[in-house]
Amino acid sequence: MSRHSLKLFAVVLLSIATATTAFAADDGNTQPKLTSGGVGGGISSPQDIVGTTNGAGNVKGVQCSSPSSANLWSAAISIYVNGGSAQTLALSNTQVLLDSASNYYTMYIPMNVRFTSSIRVSVAGSMSGSYVSCTVSWALD
Repeated sequence: MSRHSLKLFAVVLLSIATATTAFAADDGNTQPKLTSGGVGGGISSPQDIVGTTNGAGNVKGVQCSSPSSANLWSAAISIYVNGGSAQTLALSNTQVLLDSASNYYTMYIPMNVRFTSSIRVSVAGSMSGSYVSCTVSWALD
């Protein structure tokens, strides 16, 4: 294994350990969910990854991927907590990695966004060219 590969492996292990530790103490019984969605390839409007829900819970994290780094960097995740205004997370501010199949992806972005009545998560970005796909980890209490 090359020195670069060892460093990348260490970063991935630390990310997993940190995320696991951060989410180990979750208050309440939750029903974990993974939901995916995306934009691009002619889709012309932001797309919901998690449609508006009813009830309390939390958004645990997100990860996105695309065959195009430019489309990935131009994408953004919007989170609407309890029917409020969008809280936007620009993917241009995250670390982007390239896998052996030449796909770009963000590292897992851990969160702990609590909501008491509803949550909605959407993705927006480049509407032409490569598709940007995102998966959100979330739970209802």
